[in-house]
Amino acid sequence: MDAETLKLWAAIIASVVVKFLLTDDELEERPTRARIWQRRRRAIGGILAGILIAYFGYEPVIRWVPVFTPEDKIVVAIGLGFTGEHITRWLIGIGPDFITRLAARLLGGQS
Repeated sequence: MDAETLKLWAAIIASVVVKFLLTDDELEERPTRARIWQRRRRAIGGILAGILIAYFGYEPVIRWVPVFTPEDKIVVAIGLGFTGEHITRWLIGIGPDFITRLAARLLGGQS
C-alpha cells in the first residue's frame, strides 16, 4: 500500500469516526434492549455507509464536479465520509420510486 492510499484510508476512517462521535442521539432514561440494539445497528450502518460512499464516491465526485481536481481526493473523501450515511439514506429513499417512474417511461406508461 503506497503512502497516498494510506492517507486516503486514514482520512476516510477519521472522518467517519469524527462524524460518529459528534452525532447526537437522544438517550432515554431506561432504553429497552430493542432500542439499544437499534441504536447500535444504526451506528454500525452509518459507519459502513460513510466508508463505502467515501471510498467508492470520491472519484465520481471529482469527475462530475468541476471545482475539484484529482489532488482534492482526500478532501472529497472526508466530505463524503461525513455525509455518507445521509447520501445512502437518500439513495434508498428515492430508489424504488425512481425505478418505478423510469420503468413506466421506458414501457410507455405515464409518470
